[in-house]
This record gives sequence, structure tokens and C-alpha cells, in this order.
Amino acid sequence: LRQTYAALPPVLVLAERPTLADAVRLIKAGASEYLENTVEARSSIPTRVRDLIRWHFLHQAIAIAKGEQLLVEKRLRSLQESLLAAERIAKLGSWYWTLEGGSTWSDGLHRLLGTSPERHPPTLETFLTFTHPEDRETVEALVL
Repeated sequence: LRQTYAALPPVLVLAERPTLADAVRLIKAGASEYLENTVEARSSIPTRVRDLIRWHFLHQAIAIAKGEQLLVEKRLRSLQESLLAAERIAKLGSWYWTLEGGSTWSDGLHRLLGTSPERHPPTLETFLTFTHPEDRETVEALVL
């Protein structure tokens, strides 16, 4: 229930001997937390309020970050689709290789080389087998 109300400001309710039904009604009405109205509970109010405010701002930050992440992921998918379309139209391909040794080939590169990821895994070694013999030494010097 707390996640549902993450966008709302925190609400702390003091209640006289709340039952389970009272607690459910309070939470549904928007209370973030409730305390039984006792001397001990009242003495803990400053700490509880501080914790609720921290919780509220943390969940706000998480919600904002998730929203931003979704926008970035959507933009990335759009850019990837544009790149694939451009490669198809221009009959191009692309690949990248990381220092850790990982390599990724685009669908366009596989089409140009007449390969598939299953038959020719996208490794640097495989890429070098498709490199023109006169260019192989230069390519190896650049990436190895």
C-alpha cells in the first residue's frame, strides 16, 4: 500500500486503540502510518515523522529515476530501430568490440557477410576472417 501513496506526502495518524479494521481504513484514506495514542507513542512522533519524510523523499527519488530510465530506454529502442533501418536502406553493417573482448555485430553486418549469429559468432577472431588480407594487419594493430 505504501508504494501506491508514494506520490502523496506522508501522513502520521494518532488513533485511540485502533483495531485492524481501523488500521485498514486509515491506510486506505491515505495515512502512511498510524500510532496508538499513548504517552510512549507520542514521545516517538519526532523520530517517526523524520523516518516518514526520509521514506517519502527516497520513494520520490526512486519514482523519478524509474521514469527517467523508462524514457531513456524508449529513446534507445527508437535509436536502435533507426540504425537498423538506416543499415537496411544503405546496405551497411556495424560492429563494436570492447576491451573485455566482447563483440556485437548488427543484423546488417551479418547480411553483408552472408552469415548468421549461430554459424559465425560475433567475435573479433571471426571478424578478422572476413577482413581483407591487405587490411588485416592494420585492423589487428588498431584493436589488439
